[in-house]
Amino acid sequence: MNVTNGPQPDGLSIESLGYLNYLHALLAPPAGSWDGFYVPQSPSMNFALRYQLAFGAYAVAVLATRTPAYRAPYVEALRGAIEKMLDVAAWGYWRAPAPAPQQDRGGTLAQLTNSGHMAVLVSPHTRVPAGAPSDPIVKDNLQYSGHLSTMLGLYEKLSGDALYDESFTLQDESGSASYSYTHSEVAERIYGQMRENSFGGVCCESGMAYVPCNNHALASNALHDALHGTRYTDANARWLKSVRDKMVLKGPALRGIFATCYVQDLHMGAPVAFNFTDAWGLAFMLPFDRNLVRKLYSKFKRRLTKAGSEGAYLGSAPLSEKMEISDVPINTGFALILARGMGDTSVAEAINRYSLRAFDARWSGSRYYYAGAPRTLHATALYALASAVEAGGDNFARLFNDSPVAGAMRHPFLQALSPDASGVGVTSARYSAPEKCLYISLVRVGDPAHGDALGPQTVKLTLENIESRPHVEVNGTYLPETEAIPDHAGNWGFSVPVPPTGRVACAIHI
Repeated sequence: MNVTNGPQPDGLSIESLGYLNYLHALLAPPAGSWDGFYVPQSPSMNFALRYQLAFGAYAVAVLATRTPAYRAPYVEALRGAIEKMLDVAAWGYWRAPAPAPQQDRGGTLAQLTNSGHMAVLVSPHTRVPAGAPSDPIVKDNLQYSGHLSTMLGLYEKLSGDALYDESFTLQDESGSASYSYTHSEVAERIYGQMRENSFGGVCCESGMAYVPCNNHALASNALHDALHGTRYTDANARWLKSVRDKMVLKGPALRGIFATCYVQDLHMGAPVAFNFTDAWGLAFMLPFDRNLVRKLYSKFKRRLTKAGSEGAYLGSAPLSEKMEISDVPINTGFALILARGMGDTSVAEAINRYSLRAFDARWSGSRYYYAGAPRTLHATALYALASAVEAGGDNFARLFNDSPVAGAMRHPFLQALSPDASGVGVTSARYSAPEKCLYISLVRVGDPAHGDALGPQTVKLTLENIESRPHVEVNGTYLPETEAIPDHAGNWGFSVPVPPTGRVACAIHI
């Protein structure tokens, strides 16, 4: 991962490493592999594949901020998530509605009821129409393009790989629909619509813009600026002003925080709210408008349901769950990200305490996940992300907004653990240029309650970007020089045993 400005965060917990193993197992397999994914009733609603992929990718990216000198599993998971996002199964739901006749005074509503959430709410059993899907990026549909652009930006930032700056193609099974883009072209489409639309945002569906979806337009702009030197974030202020002026609901907490959507042709926000869009909207606005989030946070906290000693959660109406608008584990996961990002330790602890029990957080070997959450991947991704957000959210903000440090990809780093090292995790990995030292911490990954049953495991560490023989220190003792061996590619490697409990601290002096 490109080292970013600012202080380095503490390392990952064993639970966070378990989350990483779970997410990697589902995201990294090639496109077309959907084992472990939830199959939604409607691809237009909020539990669709694109959301499972996007939040899985965001979780992996935030986890990666804790181990900047070890990127292999994170890059593999992000690449897998992107390739799945380019699969027609993730984007083929999109059918751009035909324009209504000019003389049809009910044209706006006619368009709205032909697409997205509104179509499902009006006719929940309607299937996706036959025929080739429309271009999911060219206009509107920020619910896909915003996530895709953000994922592409995160991949390039973490890997240093400009793969998606080259053309890629979205194509359906028949070959009748084929749309080619680059990362910059996707980001430019989003930025262009923000500049063109009077309200400063992008429609998620025809004629409707949502606060949470537009957070990912802000992220798309910030990442593209950080990577390519553009000035797309200049457009962010207009949308955020529209949020303040037209989307923040006045009155008691009972009304909620944000209007569900902005209706473009009516120039107003729909005067109802959902816990789901409020929590998602606030949590992912943190990196871009912390002042507004702070202003609204106390009102949001009153939406939480307290469960005594068991903690707190963010509720969801039964109808919302039936319609796949939201559910309690996902709502509560967004609330936990928000509380962590606001530095509200007591609320974060209460939410976490409730979630561990109510949503059945459990270990399966070296994987940790929420087995009791109906949308297991989607929910687990949110709790994984929250686990790696610094109290106060600084690393969350830097991930999107900071430019990579020049030359950081040439610093020494941990390339790989081998052989199969899923039972061993890297809790921290960072390179200190002033000290010319690579610091790595290892731990066994699995249920701590059964730590003694894990047994020790010996792993080989392969290091890259090291030009001379390193001096390896393990738990304060230097290894004999003969134990650090270069391979045919010039990468140095050494092996260490990792005990069932406790951490192994390695310092590689270069």
